[in-house]
Amino acid sequence: MTPQNKALARIVTAGQRLREAADRWNAVDLSAIGSCCSALESTADDLRDAAGILKGSPVTSGDLVRSGILDLKKSVFRIERLVGASAAFLRSVPGPAREDSGFYGAGGSIYRTAPAAEARGMQV
Repeated sequence: MTPQNKALARIVTAGQRLREAADRWNAVDLSAIGSCCSALESTADDLRDAAGILKGSPVTSGDLVRSGILDLKKSVFRIERLVGASAAFLRSVPGPAREDSGFYGAGGSIYRTAPAAEARGMQV
């Protein structure tokens, strides 16, 4: 097996993993999100391995690898759109009703809000 074929196998595996993560995506299920995060970490590992293989291999035609990367790119855009749409939807949804409630923001961040007693327009 040539180095390009080894790298392509890693890229194809990464693409399959991304598609599976996108199929499982559920913005309101923390276990599904955790599973997707784990899949994305494994995908990144596969891509690092593929990059290492390609760096150490002699230069040849990269048509197969290029095709695999284009397919991978489509999968990345799909999961990016899913996460972006979820973030946009959930951005204005209040978090848990506790003192540290917050709002879900783009990039997976939680914006903290002031406790209810300190909120603007509220009097104690």
